[in-house]
Formats: sequence, C-alpha cells, structure tokens
Amino acid sequence: MRIFKYRYQSYHKPITALIILVVIWIFYYFSDSGEHKFYPNGQMIYDGATLNNQNHGLWTWWYENGKKEMQGHFEFGKRVGVWYTWDRAGILRSEGMYKNDKLNGSYKQYNEKGNLIRESNYIDDELFGPQKVYDNEGKLISNENNQ
Repeated sequence: MRIFKYRYQSYHKPITALIILVVIWIFYYFSDSGEHKFYPNGQMIYDGATLNNQNHGLWTWWYENGKKEMQGHFEFGKRVGVWYTWDRAGILRSEGMYKNDKLNGSYKQYNEKGNLIRESNYIDDELFGPQKVYDNEGKLISNENNQ
C-alpha cells in the first residue's frame, strides 16, 4: 500500500496573502456609505451616498416641511446629469444639466406657478446659444442668442 504525502509548498503563502490584500482593497475601494442629516423635528435634511469620501450617486435635500429642495447625481464629488430645485411649496423652480460639476446643456427656470420663464443653454458654466424668456403666462417675450 502506497500512501501519498502532500508537501505544503511555500509559494502558497505569498499568493494567499496577495489574494487577501486584493479582496480587502476591493472592499475598501468600492464600499458605499450613506450620508444623512436630520432637522430637530426628525425630517431628513439630506440623504446621499459617498464613495472614497466623495459624494457619489443620488443626493436629495429637503426643506423642514418635508418637501424636496434639490436633487441630483454626483460622480466622485462632481455634479453630473440633470439637477432639480424646488421651492418650499414643492413647485419645480429649475432643472439643469451638469457635467464635471459645471452647467453643460439645457437649463430651465420656472415661476412660483410652475410655468417656464427662462430657457437657456450653457457650456462649462458659460451662457451659450439661444436664451428664451417667457412671461408668467408662458408667452415668449424675448429670444436672444448668446455666443
């Protein structure tokens, strides 16, 4: 009868240690923790996620009355995508497209009734192209071109 012996190879130790370090690094790097803050009445002030100590993902802010104040996405601490703002009554007041933490693209402003009052475009926070201004009833009163 022949018994096989397995002899532990010393090269397993560094590989095992390397795998453990890589797993720890991946867990740390991609860990997602939330940020929350509350008013004294218990209503949430803001809620969002962080990644590597930077705002990342959807963030929302609220007024003390529970209505949304602002909402948008971050990527590694910079605003991206469409951002919205509301007034205390919950009426949409603006929406703007962001890229790399700067206004890039369409930006719209609304009055207290929710009617569109200004429509403009931006490139790197600079007003660019047509800008339309409307009265409180939604009638076009100005159409300027900014370049």
